Amino acid sequence: MVQIEGSRRFGALTEARLAEFEHQLSARLPDDYRSFLLEHNGGAPNPDTIDFVMEGQPNSSDLRYLCGIHNGEYWASLTKHLKTFGARIPAGFLPIGHDSGGNQYLLGLEAPHRGRVYFWDHEMEADEGEVPTMENMSLVAESFSSLLGGLREYEDE
Repeated sequence: MVQIEGSRRFGALTEARLAEFEHQLSARLPDDYRSFLLEHNGGAPNPDTIDFVMEGQPNSSDLRYLCGIHNGEYWASLTKHLKTFGARIPAGFLPIGHDSGGNQYLLGLEAPHRGRVYFWDHEMEADEGEVPTMENMSLVAESFSSLLGGLREYEDE
């Protein structure tokens, strides 16, 4: 079972503040992700390794931190991540967390990707001035709950 270390490190989240964030996004967050934010408002999952397929090859990465809605540190804030990455990621996605290398985990907010979680490789992002596409993204999980359920301990290979 996944433990969230540093849960509510930057404070608890109220339903009213969450609704305000969703209003700013013009989107309601998936229920499982809303529940996570209301319970933990960010934190570091343990275990933290997730497996996925990238460009047809098995891959894995860590999920170092899941962001929350608060005025805390940049690396832990959904609003600050959205400000930094919003124009760099495809429309309809929200950067919800990151790995140790600065790659992002994106949550789909619109059909057909709604609720799904993707790995966004910053090394392959669109050039400045180009419209971001999904070419540098890999599906990680069908839902936020599946993402948490798919985390495993890191094994030195």
